[in-house]
Amino acid sequence: MVRLFAYRSGSSFLHKCDARVKLISLFVLGTFVFILPRNAAIDCIAIFFVLSPVIRFPLKEIFLSLKPVMYYALILYISSIVSALFAHAPFPLPFIPCERDIVILCRLALAFLIANSIYRTTSPLELREAVESIEKGVVRIFRKKTEYRRLLFSESFSLLIVLIPEVFAVWQAVFRAWKARRGKKGIRMIITLFPVFISVCMKRTYVMSLALKSRRPENT
Repeated sequence: MVRLFAYRSGSSFLHKCDARVKLISLFVLGTFVFILPRNAAIDCIAIFFVLSPVIRFPLKEIFLSLKPVMYYALILYISSIVSALFAHAPFPLPFIPCERDIVILCRLALAFLIANSIYRTTSPLELREAVESIEKGVVRIFRKKTEYRRLLFSESFSLLIVLIPEVFAVWQAVFRAWKARRGKKGIRMIITLFPVFISVCMKRTYVMSLALKSRRPENT
C-alpha cells in the first residue's frame, strides 16, 4: 500500500534539489495556491499531471494523494445540499455544486499535490536539517549566537513536519489491521479505530521527541 506523504528514494530533479529550497517553496506556493482563481488552479493541476513523468510521480500516486480531497468534496457536497434544502431552495439548485466550493476544492487539490511531491522527494532527515539551517541563517542575520540549544523552533517545527507522513502511516497500519480481522467500512470502524489511532500517534510523537532530545549535543 502506498503511503501518503511518504519519502521515496530516487534520482529525479526534485530529489536533487536542496531541501531548504523545497521547504521554502512549499510555504510560498502553499500560500500562493489559495489566492488562485478556479481556472488557474485547474491549469496548474493539468500541468502537474503533464510533468509527472519528469518528477517521476506515478499517476497512481497522484490520484492516491487526492483521495482525502475527494472525501472532503463529498462531505462538502452533502452539507451544501442539506443547507440548501433547509433554506427551501427551488429544485434543482440544491444539487448544483456551488462555485465557491469548486474553487476551494481545486485549490486544495493543488496544495495536496505540491505537498506530496515535496514530501516524497525529501527524506525526514533532510527536512529536519533544512529547518535547522534556515533558523541558523535567520539567527545570524540578527547577530545572535547560533547555539544548538537555542534552536527551539527548528526542533518543534521539524518534529511537526516529520510527523505528518507518520500520521498517514499510522492510519494505514490501523486500517490494515481492521481489514485483517474482516472488519467492514462504516461508522463502527471509525468509532472503533479512532481512539486507537490517536493513542498510537501520541506514542509515536513521544518516541520521536525523545529521539530528538537524545541527539542534542549536551546529551552526547
